[in-house]
Amino acid sequence: MKISVLTLQNISNYGSVLQAFATKLFFESMGYRTEFVDYWRENMIDRNIAHELILHKNLKLKNVWGKTALTRNIAERLLTNQIEKQAAPFRSFVSEKLSVSSTRYTSVEQLNSDPPEADVYCVGSDQVWNSEWNGGFDKCFCLSYAKSGKPKLAFSSSFGVDRLPEDEGKKVKALLSDFDAVTVREESAVSLLKGLGIKSECILDPTLLVSREVWLEQTDAKIAEKQPYILVYQLNRSAEFDAIVNSAAEKYGKRVVRIEYRESDSEGEHIILPSVTEWISYFRYADYVITDSFHGTAFSLLFQRQFVDFLPDKYSGRINSILRLLGLEERRIETPDGVAVLENEIDYGRVAAALEREAEKAKNIFSKVMKKYE
Repeated sequence: MKISVLTLQNISNYGSVLQAFATKLFFESMGYRTEFVDYWRENMIDRNIAHELILHKNLKLKNVWGKTALTRNIAERLLTNQIEKQAAPFRSFVSEKLSVSSTRYTSVEQLNSDPPEADVYCVGSDQVWNSEWNGGFDKCFCLSYAKSGKPKLAFSSSFGVDRLPEDEGKKVKALLSDFDAVTVREESAVSLLKGLGIKSECILDPTLLVSREVWLEQTDAKIAEKQPYILVYQLNRSAEFDAIVNSAAEKYGKRVVRIEYRESDSEGEHIILPSVTEWISYFRYADYVITDSFHGTAFSLLFQRQFVDFLPDKYSGRINSILRLLGLEERRIETPDGVAVLENEIDYGRVAAALEREAEKAKNIFSKVMKKYE
């Protein structure tokens, strides 16, 4: 049985490509094949990203590139090349690890006229229903194009917010009402959907539904040579976050290794755009982890690291959900003094048992649905 998966594997983000890979591994463990829809919204295409950045962001260069159409085109071309370079580690991983549709889709109209062939259609995981993140409501992520009569699933999908505008809520309700199973990765999403009359269940992000042993096979032992270190994976710039990092480095006398998407002036050794395998490996071999990222938290848990979370202002619901589920709320800190919690060793025997139960729960949910169509 073939499952066509629509998710965000084309985003240049470690968590996005890893959740897609984990989705593949999860369904393969149940005996199903996956093919990922090669879907690119217009605002995801490299040249369009470059155009928007130049048009709205790079105001300092306006006097240079804004003089003529020629200078604007040159600036766009240079910036597009830079975007492609930054995307290389992620696209290489997707090319190597995922089976992707032969057709590249860029609109709902194209998907409606020529939908992927599949036995089952699936959306998720990741923030597929976050309209702010996705540049507006996109009904493709509610599988509006799926062939009639075929089962539709939402797999650990996320809104990233606790409430929707009224008009968006109506659209979501109409499009999800005929799904065979709706699963989300935050308890807040269960409440949101309940308010719309949609039944759903909360399951873990797919990265946490795959065993630790599988992830260990994806790591590179060479990174162990960098020990000891405090790993910092920070997605949102914050003076408070940096103060926490500095406090931990001073308190525990360990050097700081930062995984970065671009250069910054923060303290520590900067690892710019490592391969996805290297990214995973830095979590495996870290002495401590400080992060504001959900997937940074997830891989700290998978590799049984001592970690703390500094929650971002937005989209922190999924971090809160996993900490609450595992009884690890104390790992959420707000001040430099909070790093002392790193000395309280996490009971990873209990955590591993909880993750195993959650993985079985997810498999049971989807097994019941799939058996109806086998």
